[in-house]
Amino acid sequence: FVRAPIVIFIIHSVWYFIVAVVFTYFVVSTASPMQWHHSREERALTDTIDPMEVFMCAVFGGKLITEILQLFIQGPLNYLLDLWNTFDILMILGFYCGLGVRLYCFNGACTDFRVTLMQSVDPEDLYLQLYCMSLCFLWISQLRVLSVHRSIGPLVLIFLNMCSDV
Repeated sequence: FVRAPIVIFIIHSVWYFIVAVVFTYFVVSTASPMQWHHSREERALTDTIDPMEVFMCAVFGGKLITEILQLFIQGPLNYLLDLWNTFDILMILGFYCGLGVRLYCFNGACTDFRVTLMQSVDPEDLYLQLYCMSLCFLWISQLRVLSVHRSIGPLVLIFLNMCSDV
């Protein structure tokens, strides 16, 4: 029963929906004004990695491993031609780049980072922007579940064609 394709599909879909909800909660709770409008001294207590962030690192790490395996199985050309894989790569890169910026900034190196990046972007908010980009691609990849539906599937294909045309 557990090895039936429909059961595996449902478990996979529910798991990624739960991950998307948890990551959404994490990004929204991290991006609340109470968190990032404090002074450097007041924020020193929140400079540690949140347990939910560790969970998301594990989830995205597992997703990265599955994407690497899929790359070797399908071959690089076939892998990169699939738009879903592109969304997955951008989602993983956005999360890990955001995590890297966050850890870099909270180690006190943001003053050098501001000079090398851009003057208009606050590096302490850049990691939130990267997390939000990753979150957008995570929710877009949830459309993959809807693509098997008889009525909604063609609309998802139209959406994918519009994304590939841009």
